[in-house]
Amino acid sequence: MRRKRNCRLRCIPFSEERLGLAKSTIKCTVLIEHLLATFQMDEIVGIISSLIYKNKINKREASDGHDGTWVAHPGLVPVAQAVFDAHMKDGRNQLTKQLPDFFTDKHHLTSPPEGVRTEAGFRRNISITLGYLDSWLRGTGCVPLYNLMEDAATAEISRAQLWQWLRHEARLEDGRTVDPQLVKMTIASETERRLVRAGSVVNRIPEASELLEKFVLEPELSDFLTLDAYDKLFLNIH
Repeated sequence: MRRKRNCRLRCIPFSEERLGLAKSTIKCTVLIEHLLATFQMDEIVGIISSLIYKNKINKREASDGHDGTWVAHPGLVPVAQAVFDAHMKDGRNQLTKQLPDFFTDKHHLTSPPEGVRTEAGFRRNISITLGYLDSWLRGTGCVPLYNLMEDAATAEISRAQLWQWLRHEARLEDGRTVDPQLVKMTIASETERRLVRAGSVVNRIPEASELLEKFVLEPELSDFLTLDAYDKLFLNIH
């Protein structure tokens, strides 16, 4: 979602009609996860008539002035609710909370980040994509990786960054250039590491490795990594 017109959510009326549901039965939360959407947040919220109120235990979010958040499992709702109840005594909102030390503008939001590219970060991107594809091909789309519960978006970001680094011949902190040889060597290394750790557990790591290498080395960045992965998923089912 990039702008306010994207959030009219034409799929909702269609789904309600298709499923025979009353109008406004479906309600959802719209996540502001695209930079351009940050410039139209008020408009987006104004268009959406109803948001699902979700919670998770996160004291920083509550203390920063957020009115709610989301959880990965319904069982965590009471735990998260207690955190927000402690910070929101009147049970309404935190519109009056000010952050005088915080400032941002369009320049800060659109300036490229500074820093170095490390081998650890390079390997992390490969490992995350391998781990997610392995689980996805086995039928699980929500995967715990590095102590975080991740979905396809995380794998998409990781493989896209790998593709970008290769296309632009990015240099790692140690001076090495990200080239096809380094990509193949590191994917093979991370694949072997995951196979050893998996042991006798059924996995789809070799197929995940094959897909990842294709995604990173292809001349044009493919739309979604799950599109090609579906072919292997259905092949295994049949």
